[in-house]
Amino acid sequence: MKATFILSLVMAILIAVFALLNGTAVPVSFGFAQIEASLALIILVSVAIGAIIIYMIDVMGKFKSARRIKDLEKKVRQLEKENSEKAAVITKLSQAEAAPKPVVDKDKENENGSTTAKQ
Repeated sequence: MKATFILSLVMAILIAVFALLNGTAVPVSFGFAQIEASLALIILVSVAIGAIIIYMIDVMGKFKSARRIKDLEKKVRQLEKENSEKAAVITKLSQAEAAPKPVVDKDKENENGSTTAKQ
């Protein structure tokens, strides 16, 4: 961050010095009109317009990134929820497998032919 600020400050100073060294009046044609203005003013206005355009492009990129991050965080929460639900199912199934199975005692049969379970 510091390096970017220092580089921007140096560039601004260089542009200002260059503009002041070129202070003569020059004609500027817009196609439908022609004006005569100081070259320094034209340079500074052009740099300012360029900086504004770059700033707007940067802001749009940050908004897109923020929206993408929000969407990805939502997806992560959804996947974490699914993961916890599946982990609960796995735990339930592993507990069911680990539970002792009833042992059938063949000596004790009911009158109707069914067996009773011994635990």
